[in-house]
Amino acid sequence: MSAQFLRVRSPLHRKLLSLRQSLAFMDSIWVYLCNLEPTDMVEYGHVLPAPGDEQAWFEKLPQPLKDYLAGLGTNKKNFSL
Repeated sequence: MSAQFLRVRSPLHRKLLSLRQSLAFMDSIWVYLCNLEPTDMVEYGHVLPAPGDEQAWFEKLPQPLKDYLAGLGTNKKNFSL
């Protein structure tokens, strides 16, 4: 039996395989998954909030950035994790 079959498949690995299957029609895409905490990332110049603190984080953003993000089409009605 090869070493590949002896490895434990983590949930992250299974997600990656599922993503690969979903994107099978694209032959030139690279996907990297990193186990970073949200608070270890910066988007639009602001450190991302801890899970559950998204609304307070959004409310503290500068108005032009809030307008831009709102213009992307995501709102409370159509957003889900």
